[in-house]
Amino acid sequence: MRSLKTSLLQRSPKLLSATVKMFAGKDLDNVLENLSELKGVPQKLGQLMSMDVTQYVPEELKAKLKPLQGEGKALEAEIILSLLKKNLGEKYSLINNFEPKALGAGSIGQVHRAEIEQTPVVFKVQYPDIAKSIETDMALLTPLSSVYEFIRPQSKDLSILLKETRNMLRNELDYIKEKEHLKYFKAKLNEDSRYIVPAVKEEFSTSTIICMEYHQGQPLHDFIKNETSNSSKVAIAESLLDLFIEEFLEWGKVQTDPNFANYLVNEKGHLVLLDFGAVKDFSPSFRKLYLSLLESAYYRDDEKILFYGEELGLVHRTDNAEAIELFLRFLKDTLSYFHPEQNPVNFKNEAITKKLLETGWQLFKVQKISSPHSDMVFLHRKLGGLFSLLKEMEIEIDLTLFWKKIENKKGAVKRPL
Repeated sequence: MRSLKTSLLQRSPKLLSATVKMFAGKDLDNVLENLSELKGVPQKLGQLMSMDVTQYVPEELKAKLKPLQGEGKALEAEIILSLLKKNLGEKYSLINNFEPKALGAGSIGQVHRAEIEQTPVVFKVQYPDIAKSIETDMALLTPLSSVYEFIRPQSKDLSILLKETRNMLRNELDYIKEKEHLKYFKAKLNEDSRYIVPAVKEEFSTSTIICMEYHQGQPLHDFIKNETSNSSKVAIAESLLDLFIEEFLEWGKVQTDPNFANYLVNEKGHLVLLDFGAVKDFSPSFRKLYLSLLESAYYRDDEKILFYGEELGLVHRTDNAEAIELFLRFLKDTLSYFHPEQNPVNFKNEAITKKLLETGWQLFKVQKISSPHSDMVFLHRKLGGLFSLLKEMEIEIDLTLFWKKIENKKGAVKRPL
């Protein structure tokens, strides 16, 4: 791959071809190749669809798209080196042992290992003109999604997913903000040995380059596939669940990208947190409402579930009786897995995940609400990623411990009156 094509004329043939084939379920290997090469919106959209926890995305398609969570198709090293030289000026001469093979190639940039004064570092370098390609893709895909939804009404959340993809990518383009998020999370987690957040090398970072410490480890997907110890997998799952509780309920600042490629597991079993481009702030009022919804579902209070669900735009009392019943059942069934009598929960048991997915899919088909609280889309993608993690790990885990931790956060996030 010599360069990133950004104009509508350059991108539209491959993007249209990949989109049609993807939803037709044909030639999926070629679809994967095109999405990886186009970067930007297509690759991010493929990543999010590969982690979908509803039955909207067919399992075969999700399996084919899963490699997009890891290493995509990288630009040639010469292009990255030219960007480093252009942006770093004289400091470029201090870079040694630059490794041509990318450690990872994402939707807006790729990562390479190098050394500065014999210190191992990584450079995260933004693709040239990637912002332009995002707007080009949206101009093409937005009307296409509307046509597709008209033809197939069951695909009603495609445009929502597309808008979410664009918003995520726009946030991730801001490397200045990402560096601040890196520093924030490092300061918050510095005393907890379970987590490692790389330090930023400010003098070698710009608005399109982030230079940070290098930390060794295996990608989370590889860890899940290779690890034979159930206790080791449970420890990693617990670390990620604990981290989410702190992020959302304590700090109000959540890394919302569910991509497993954002994490490494080192030889000591510690989590290396790599990517903070999709960090989102959640207001105290939103967090209060959401915690109240969870508590209402946990204690099976239908009236309060509907009240807080309506406040968050998840349900409306004018919905038909079937939609309301399914909404109540889905929330109560989901939170029931935090009840003592259901624990420990065995995620090897397909009946558990199948029950939740089937109820969620039935709700999706009958519900008319199409404008949930804007924060909800990002939050539920992260929660869907955590659910996918537990399902993929096939572990047995006691979720009552996490409900106690959630309730203990009431001091940080009090319920609304």
